[in-house]
Amino acid sequence: MSMEGEKIRRLASAATSFVDEGKLDEAHKMIDQQAGNSTSEALLNVRKKLADAEQSERDRITNWQAEIATARDLTNSIAAEAALKRARELSRTG
Repeated sequence: MSMEGEKIRRLASAATSFVDEGKLDEAHKMIDQQAGNSTSEALLNVRKKLADAEQSERDRITNWQAEIATARDLTNSIAAEAALKRARELSRTG
């Protein structure tokens, strides 16, 4: 494997670890700073995994906000507590 290929392999591995750990910002910065215009399959796969993880995080935040809004609007304390419980579960990352 060439030096460049080895560099890309290590970069892809490290970025994947960040994604797996939920450190999406760190993964993004690492790829942006070190990958350049590389179109290697490994980096394309990592970029896809990162994009999917970022979308999942956006979805989690949207659902959390909806549960908080539901709880805020409810006058029934049992239903409000259930919404707050779901919001607490959504607030846990990883």
